[in-house]
Amino acid sequence: MKTLYTILVIFCATTTAQIITAQNTNFLINVSGNGTNPGVIIDNVVGDGITVRDSLNVTTDGFQALNVGDDGMYVSSAGDDSFSSADPSGDGFFSVRSGDDGFVALDSAGDGIFISNSTGRAGYFGGNVEVAGTITKAAGTFKIDHPLDPKNKTLSHSFVESPDMMNIYNGNVVLNAKGEALVQLPNWFTALNKEYRYQLTCIGGFAQVYIAEKVANNQFKIAGGSSNLEVSWMLTGIRNDAYAQKFRTPVEEEKLAEEKGYYLQPEAFEIPYQKSLEYLKRTNKLEIEKSKK
Repeated sequence: MKTLYTILVIFCATTTAQIITAQNTNFLINVSGNGTNPGVIIDNVVGDGITVRDSLNVTTDGFQALNVGDDGMYVSSAGDDSFSSADPSGDGFFSVRSGDDGFVALDSAGDGIFISNSTGRAGYFGGNVEVAGTITKAAGTFKIDHPLDPKNKTLSHSFVESPDMMNIYNGNVVLNAKGEALVQLPNWFTALNKEYRYQLTCIGGFAQVYIAEKVANNQFKIAGGSSNLEVSWMLTGIRNDAYAQKFRTPVEEEKLAEEKGYYLQPEAFEIPYQKSLEYLKRTNKLEIEKSKK
């Protein structure tokens, strides 16, 4: 049976620290701060700030950070990845905290965080997630407890997507005595959108309704109907805000030279995982780590 013990415990009662190397079957280093100053500060401008290789115990966490004050872990890198984790069984990184950020990674060259998991989930977030950039994915859904059988089933819907950063708006309107209706849009509508498309459908009757006035001053006009006729409308627009103008989504792209021959989703083409871009990137990272030893 494996002996579990802590080989080294550091109580940081002052602001000074020492460089320590240790090997163990349980904890490599256990650091307990004084509640005011950081438990450990590592400044390194060449190699890794911290490298943790837990080869003896592969069922527990590669790195665990628990904090109730400031950041659980703060990583800043100007070269390679801020944080890279390879864990075949337990959590690659586990952070629990009740104050500031659980994990902060700042990187100006490589990936801020690279997570690879060939069997389970690469990540699980039990709360709201905000991304100040662009998300690139193969597919997307919402998944909820089934409204008719929440104890035993789930219900999923796929995202509605387009190649041109499209926004979709819709509603129903009742025509006035002249068979017309002025549809009022939010005051930010024309600031956000451009290149409008319209669809109209009559409900409970038929009339040759049409768009009498296109979108202008955050409104458009429907005409050609009869009094009290209900019309369902759908309006789409292409995002035209500052971010969309600067970072328009490219529809078709050439893969990089070193990526050609590799796939984003090889399983969709019944091709081995070893031909995936994820495997290529993961292998490259392992080679970099080997070169550092």
